[in-house]
Amino acid sequence: MTDERFLRVVGDRDVVHELWNDLPEMWRGPVIGPEIPYWKIITSPNHTTIDLTGLPRRLHVELAWMAHWHVLDGMQVPHPALIQLATILRTAIRHGRPVPTSLQEMDWDTASGLRQWYFATRWRRFPSKRTQTGIRAIVRFPRNALIARCSNEPWWRLDNWIPRCDKRIPLPQDEPHAHASCSPGRIRTPWLREGAKWYLGMTVESGMLRWTTVCGSELKGLVQFDHWLTSTFENPEDVFGDPDAAFEQAAAFARWTSDRRNRGGHHRSADRLRVSPEQTAQDLGAVSKLFEYIVVNPSESRKTLGPSPWDRATGTHVASWHPQRRSVPARTSSRPEQYIDKKAQIQILAALPLLELPREQQKEVTTGDGQHVIVYGLGDPQAMRITLLQILTGRRASEIRTCIFDCLFSSPGYSLSPESSAPDEIAGFAYAQTKIDGAPAYILVDQTVIAVIEEQRRWIREHYPDIEPKYLFVQRTGNRNGNKPYNAGTYDAKLRELSDIVRIVDSRGRRVHLSQTHRFRHTRITELSDHLSLKALQRYAGHRSAAMTMHYVADREVLTEQALIAARRSDVRYDGYRLSGRKTHAPGADS
Repeated sequence: MTDERFLRVVGDRDVVHELWNDLPEMWRGPVIGPEIPYWKIITSPNHTTIDLTGLPRRLHVELAWMAHWHVLDGMQVPHPALIQLATILRTAIRHGRPVPTSLQEMDWDTASGLRQWYFATRWRRFPSKRTQTGIRAIVRFPRNALIARCSNEPWWRLDNWIPRCDKRIPLPQDEPHAHASCSPGRIRTPWLREGAKWYLGMTVESGMLRWTTVCGSELKGLVQFDHWLTSTFENPEDVFGDPDAAFEQAAAFARWTSDRRNRGGHHRSADRLRVSPEQTAQDLGAVSKLFEYIVVNPSESRKTLGPSPWDRATGTHVASWHPQRRSVPARTSSRPEQYIDKKAQIQILAALPLLELPREQQKEVTTGDGQHVIVYGLGDPQAMRITLLQILTGRRASEIRTCIFDCLFSSPGYSLSPESSAPDEIAGFAYAQTKIDGAPAYILVDQTVIAVIEEQRRWIREHYPDIEPKYLFVQRTGNRNGNKPYNAGTYDAKLRELSDIVRIVDSRGRRVHLSQTHRFRHTRITELSDHLSLKALQRYAGHRSAAMTMHYVADREVLTEQALIAARRSDVRYDGYRLSGRKTHAPGADS
């Protein structure tokens, strides 16, 4: 028998009807529960049903669709939060309190307000912050997936671009950062936000820029530009005033964005107020490229954006911003603090097993100031092996976290046999290179690196026997399908926690913060510079220019000073390290 609530006029697009058709029969409700065969796997142990009885048609279908979306995404269904939200909506409707007609309209402020009203009405108190996590999770990824599914506009018109929520985003099959999200909605100035969406969206669709670049330096630069406009001008449109003033405006933005106090966040010391020339150049580049794209595409701009302040942009504006980007001085060598000396390296290698140690076990460690403390393990062997591979190979953190499971291959002239223990065995290591177009995406590695990768493979097979992993390092939660890489935020948090425990210091007594993982890359390239030609070093680093490679090589005078300081300390010894009980080569060995 047909449910009359879901009848529609032939020929009309009814997104609610489309959502209804997306749902398997057992997920349509009004009560969703244990009759679903895998219900015990996708829900928490009490296996409570989700009751959508009494909700308006649209809210009923949308809640059911969002619940099922969690299954498709490989996450556990947050049924306690869904039950609570359904109860809050029913109660609000019964009491005549206004509720959104669609969950697409329910952002966190709206959901939080309804929830506070419900608690005050039912229990005469406000909810604690600790209990807000569930509903916040619902209005995040599932709601964005719902918005994308119901949208009639191009994907780039939305304020939040999340590939896992919107399959229309055209990413390459091998894009390792497909789970990275991008939120142009952070730009508060409407005309700038719409122009940025169009420009960034077209660069993704045309392949002009990688998704990683769009989500990173390009969007960050435009957000900085937006902050500058709103904090400097009474009317942000004045940036398109007198074209002759554009050059000075670009110079003013360069000065403003080079001050870290204008970049948000908290900084522990005055030293952190410095902003690298590269960051300033990236911000300027993002703005100049946006100006250029709109100016050279005037008809498409007017058709897409309509009448807007962009109509006043001219070639003079473009010509004024480009020189500012080129005027930012480039460094020819690495800053001294980017190089990790031998003393700090020894402490890091001694501290890494603490990452692998289970949380219920304890271990005695020696901190950088010489204190002996007993601490609990951090229970994350994946983080330990990611760090090891960064130290051994000099790859970026993202290139290790998101490399594929089958990342080793036999190199011409060498055989790859994991059973062999020959110390001179060499293989090709395919890392997830997404930063530089046309740059190499593999290096040759020795038995030490192979051993770390094989150990991680064994760990994956033991802990995820029922999946075919895509990545070598996987996200531990919300990843039932095994198709999500290890999370960048988790990695950063683990290294910060370890750094706070062991308090590593270098030969000069300066703290070495492990979360600044790009220092491993500077250190590895600097060490190899003593053994490789510049051309070979450039190939190993994966750079398109020798100048960029030399930027990573620490100044020789600095290295000499650090070596002299280290030589005077009797406690500095570099005897290698242990990996799962096997003696291996030190990271300074050639790969």
